[in-house]
Amino acid sequence: MKHVRITAAILVVLAILPLTAVLAWAGTETALPVEYPTCYQQTDKRWADKELIGPNGCGLISLVNAVHYITGNFIDPVPLAIYAHEIDAYNGSVGGGTARWVLYGNLKNYEEKYGFRVDNAGKDAGVTNKAFIEHLEQGGVAICHVYGHFIAIMDYDPQNNTYLVYDCAANLQKRFSYPRATWLTQAKLTKSQYMTVDWWCLLSATKVARNSFDGGTSAINREATGTVCARAGEKASLSGTVSHTDGVESVYCTVDYDFSKEYPLQAEKTEDGVRYTGSLETEGFGMGEHLVRITARTAKGGLSDIAEISLRLDDGEGGYDAQTGRLHVNMSGYAGQSNVYAASDKGAVHAAHFRTEPGACLSLGRFDLSGYEAVIVRYATTSGYAATVGGVTAPIGLKSEAISYGKRGQEPDRTAEIAASVLEDGTEGGWADVREAVLDLRNVHYSGPLYLSAYSQSNRYQAVVELIFCEKYDFPETDDTETTAQPATDGTEQGGTETAEITTAVAAKDSEGGTETQAQTEAPKTGGCASVLGAGAVIGVFGIAAIAVCKRRREDGRT
Repeated sequence: MKHVRITAAILVVLAILPLTAVLAWAGTETALPVEYPTCYQQTDKRWADKELIGPNGCGLISLVNAVHYITGNFIDPVPLAIYAHEIDAYNGSVGGGTARWVLYGNLKNYEEKYGFRVDNAGKDAGVTNKAFIEHLEQGGVAICHVYGHFIAIMDYDPQNNTYLVYDCAANLQKRFSYPRATWLTQAKLTKSQYMTVDWWCLLSATKVARNSFDGGTSAINREATGTVCARAGEKASLSGTVSHTDGVESVYCTVDYDFSKEYPLQAEKTEDGVRYTGSLETEGFGMGEHLVRITARTAKGGLSDIAEISLRLDDGEGGYDAQTGRLHVNMSGYAGQSNVYAASDKGAVHAAHFRTEPGACLSLGRFDLSGYEAVIVRYATTSGYAATVGGVTAPIGLKSEAISYGKRGQEPDRTAEIAASVLEDGTEGGWADVREAVLDLRNVHYSGPLYLSAYSQSNRYQAVVELIFCEKYDFPETDDTETTAQPATDGTEQGGTETAEITTAVAAKDSEGGTETQAQTEAPKTGGCASVLGAGAVIGVFGIAAIAVCKRRREDGRT
């Protein structure tokens, strides 16, 4: 098995933490979160409107997910779709969607370039097949056909007879799937109308890549992860190490999935592989978050992704103060996310801020909270704001998933909560009076994606202007802060309980390999995506959450 399991006596720790936007949960014995690689969706705005990938591309994106899971390498879906169409394997004579018997047996160039092998190009069989299960247990993956759709299956757990499913058109109602790694029972994959597997092909990795990013993580056949903070317009430093079965010829990076422009990095051979270093010029990128993908060209003409880095560009007011041991997180670094504003004349909030409106969640990136005792949330609100209405006091806090606390008339949704405090009533100073809520992290041991949310009373909101992560904090002897040491489960089949609101499917199946449903939720739609999410859930711009190690020293000594 490739996932983590905990019992009362044994703790198995992953040495490799793959990249993901979200958390899946391993095992029924514990609520310890385990991270899995990103489950790419065919409705992703980066490629959904190209080559009909949005409505018909599940066979392609399932291949992308499968290869990414076992190698750490990302295949651009657009040229893949063009190639598949040229060989009459996609949107060709068979109609809309993927011709499975044609595509998966004709991937030789992709296999050599990205380091995988198609072990079995197709078999009419289900998930109980002995060869299928053995292949998963040996570290392989599978692309599977279900009713009018393709999915990928990455792992099998014999202890509770469940399978790790990646559905690129996630549908909780029809296929029991989330837009992330989802553990499903064998019964659901053999007896349900829309999720019974009747065909599969098998893939496995053929190369070994060891990747690291300085200040971030190290991984084998996974991208390393990290966060780089810089002032917008200035250079951002990138460095780390890589070794590959075929050797490394050169290293470069790309930004925001624009593969047409490559930024070369210096590569120096060492005894263990290659050391890469370089500076990325950020002029013209704009403030906010950007995805930097660092890639190696191998000696045999292949490509191997080394790292996915979250580059956060701000106005320079944030950063790490070594004297105080505090990391100041400025909201300007999240420009581009929903509910983040540079300034607002309304309420006289003239600094960059995050508005805690109903359903809003701010994706902070990936943080290791074990080194901090507290987080100070600095916020402002109207003078007439009432924190307690109908006996419910509004919380504000950090979560491991993009699930909002909800709004007036509901009980606060504590799902995936890591640490929380309560908001205070408005003061005469109104928006000009910046308040502080302290989140107690002393008993929190969490590393992973981090989200900020607050409960909404009526149509009033708070403007969060800054987060301060404190390595040390002088707590009073008694305080009213609330802490949740373990985030709640995410609703996956294995060991979880469903917490997301189920949405209503409003469109039927397209064609084989096409998107099966469009979804409609009570929450605002996210970029037109057909994936089914719970109300208030948010998909990050890049679908990832990178390691937050932003400890940029302040040159001016400000606190």
